[in-house]
Amino acid sequence: MAFQRGNLCFVMLAAFSLSACTASTSHPSKLTGSVLSPSLALVTASSSATVEAASTSAPILVIPAESTNASNAGTPTSPPNSPPTAAPPTALSSQDIEASVRAAAQQFYDDFNTALETGDVAAINALTAPSCGCRSLVKTISQTYANHERFVDASFTVRSIDVVSFVGAGANAEVHYSLSAGRVLNAAGVQVDTAKPFPNGHSVLFVLKVGDHWVVQQNTLLTQAAS
Repeated sequence: MAFQRGNLCFVMLAAFSLSACTASTSHPSKLTGSVLSPSLALVTASSSATVEAASTSAPILVIPAESTNASNAGTPTSPPNSPPTAAPPTALSSQDIEASVRAAAQQFYDDFNTALETGDVAAINALTAPSCGCRSLVKTISQTYANHERFVDASFTVRSIDVVSFVGAGANAEVHYSLSAGRVLNAAGVQVDTAKPFPNGHSVLFVLKVGDHWVVQQNTLLTQAAS
């Protein structure tokens, strides 16, 4: 989505790629196992994401202690009158991960639409990691509204979401979407910028469960926006 203002041209969708306007040349393929395709290995050593330990190991079998009697005499592995031991969290199934990643991917574009329409970036900031390249677009939206300007008619429409690979408590979501043409108006309602439509957007979102939340760690643009 390219905005023109005098001699200044910036591509909003380039903010979704990992390296400005450089689009990835590899395309993910659907996997049946829990193996991340090398072309989609988006987690770096500097990533701040923390994956829950329960997501990478099988559930631990815990034999209940006989502590239901009145005396609570204890067991060979616990002292008398000790509180019952809580069972560890159950590892997520691939179906649970797929459903959650799919929902997070849809929410990603919904939250960007809210930000474009209102200038409120709280939701998209909460959904994305600080290291995500998509934060460049968040910054552009914030600066536009801080300058008492606003976006009009610019919005994302998700065409399809396909969860293509799994890694720990997360997965990659391959998304096809479109971005409508839009305008930027100043406080007086005068148009100060224009935007071209981007009908064939294609990105991969890497989504991980961090604590109790699903977070978009990175977004890789697979198709190049026209300048």
